[in-house]
Amino acid sequence: MHIAPHIVGSKARMRRLAGALACGALLLAAAAGLAGEGIWKWTDAAGVVHYADTPVPGAKRVDLNIQTYSPPAASTSGTGASPPPPAGSYYKSVEIWKPAPEENVVNAGGQVSVRIRVEPQLRRDDTLTLYLDGIRVDGFPENSQDYELPNIARGSHTLVATITGNNGQRLMDSSTVTFYVRQTSVAQPPVGPTLKPSQGRPRKAA
Repeated sequence: MHIAPHIVGSKARMRRLAGALACGALLLAAAAGLAGEGIWKWTDAAGVVHYADTPVPGAKRVDLNIQTYSPPAASTSGTGASPPPPAGSYYKSVEIWKPAPEENVVNAGGQVSVRIRVEPQLRRDDTLTLYLDGIRVDGFPENSQDYELPNIARGSHTLVATITGNNGQRLMDSSTVTFYVRQTSVAQPPVGPTLKPSQGRPRKAA
């Protein structure tokens, strides 16, 4: 049977390619153990590249530079945990401890008690503010750590307390506390902002 020369040449090239790929795979597998030593590389008469950890006549040394990566340590803070204070911060923590995270406030007529703890004590020139669902609470007495939120609608809500310096710089935020208002009786349900009748679509700002 006659085989065309170009087919024979193609098969030879494929054999050389397969040999190179096999050697490359061997090189990668052994790289970790040889990172501090080095390996030797040479090409035989058929054009096949070889690698070994011992020198042979005509071989060239190949130094390996293995780079390693260490992932950052995973955060240990969980739901309700206070975030770490900024470097050099006077305050160690600011915490909303009432309502508790994921607390259900049931049959309170839309009123929710808020209690905040600051450590150490709030400085005279700093300001403590409260945010409900991302909006600053109007009527919240600055620097008060006890407050009664009125007319809170049924459903899920979030609270965040923030300490601000006298220069307007935000010094520390509490962890976000999510709580839920429940009303099992329909006799006198709360009429929080989201339950008020619509007053028409607000006009767009000029």
